[in-house]
Amino acid sequence: MEFKSGAVCCSETSCPVDTESQVSSTTPAAPAKLAAMHQSKSSRTRQQGWSTHRDTENNEDAANHKTSDDLPAHDVELRTKAVPIDRAIFFMVDNSSILPWKRRLGKSTIRTTGLCDDRFYSDMRWEFWRHRGWLKSLFSLQTFAGCDFYQFTRHRKNRYYETSPGVPENDGVEYFYRRQKCSPQVSWEEFRDGYWDWSTRCGDDQPCADATAVERIPQKQTRRTPRQAKLTEQQPSDDTIIWGIVARTERAFYMALIYIMLASLTIPLSVWFVFWWLQPGEGMDEYQLANHRDNLSNACVPLALAAMLVMGTITCVFT
Repeated sequence: MEFKSGAVCCSETSCPVDTESQVSSTTPAAPAKLAAMHQSKSSRTRQQGWSTHRDTENNEDAANHKTSDDLPAHDVELRTKAVPIDRAIFFMVDNSSILPWKRRLGKSTIRTTGLCDDRFYSDMRWEFWRHRGWLKSLFSLQTFAGCDFYQFTRHRKNRYYETSPGVPENDGVEYFYRRQKCSPQVSWEEFRDGYWDWSTRCGDDQPCADATAVERIPQKQTRRTPRQAKLTEQQPSDDTIIWGIVARTERAFYMALIYIMLASLTIPLSVWFVFWWLQPGEGMDEYQLANHRDNLSNACVPLALAAMLVMGTITCVFT
């Protein structure tokens, strides 16, 4: 009984343990198990490090190659506004041909991207001269007076006619301009002043003037952004109907005065001929002298022709 109770009362701290037998029993398996644990831990560490490095690179690539489709709507709109858009103004000119089958409205496309008012009027002046020709531009009584806003319809290749006055709807997709409360968008006086102002102020050493007139003229967008193309893919633009400005002409008083003055130059010569005919010089016989002195009707023929030329010129330029 005493042995049994003593065996039961032995605790882990009081009873001796045979550690040598335990160590000897576990010694053959310990090195292999520790090596396997160390190798597994190292493999997990390398795998975690590689995974972290790969995620970092993927995040950087995604940030660098982020497209507009992955951006929020606000960022897409800002990026779309930053993209330059090509716009153009349609400028129509009547060539005023004397042949009926050759008379037509000539169309010019003036690019307005980065265009100021001075350069716009310079381009418009050049296109006006190009369609009318240099002879009519220099010697015709009809000169540039202003521009009207019109809608034009194409009925044949490169053939247009005026449909209705006005401006298109400012939808910001097809046409763009700054709408004014007054009508027209740009007055005849402003067009005329800009056309005849040859002193172009913009250059290499001077900044360009404000594009106030260009912004008020309807400009067709010739190249759309991806967002605008997506909005209008169901309704493609119809080039048979366009909106723009057409040049108008009026009779210039200074050109009429020039022609009247040129015709009047014949009057002094005719008056000189009258006196020369009635008072001939020496070297004529009696028959020739008698014919000159008594024949007043012959002396006044050039003067009558000169007067008729002046009156005909005045009638033509003012009717």
